[in-house]
Amino acid sequence: MRSRVVLADDDGLLLGLLERILEQDFDIVATATDGKTLIDDILRLSPDVAVTDISMPVLNGLDALRMVNRDGCLTKFVVCTANPDMTLAAEALRLGAAGYVLKQHACAELKIAIRTVLDGHTYFDPQIPDHVLENLVVGVTQDCAGD
Repeated sequence: MRSRVVLADDDGLLLGLLERILEQDFDIVATATDGKTLIDDILRLSPDVAVTDISMPVLNGLDALRMVNRDGCLTKFVVCTANPDMTLAAEALRLGAAGYVLKQHACAELKIAIRTVLDGHTYFDPQIPDHVLENLVVGVTQDCAGD
């Protein structure tokens, strides 16, 4: 059985491209152009993975992640963003994202990221330097220990 994926991005052209790339290996059960629709699709369809941008109208991807995880949803999140800001990556990880891919590498990396998170591991874009990842993971671990 193929894994079920929901895609969310406010750029319709990119959304269509990602759908075409991923539909060869995964069942794309819905696409959304805003965070509210993403949440509705996740709660209605219970996909295995949600791939989301951060910057979207109505509700951004991080807020959608926060709200869905608060409800105990089992959908794994992969953030796919053009923003290389590691503060956002840390926040996404703290909120429960299992993957972080930069859009400029999405064509090459997104399938790998989805498979990795489905296998129960965390995935970070390989263009993020190792020393940044180490600091990111340490910072998130310390934040979570303090909660």
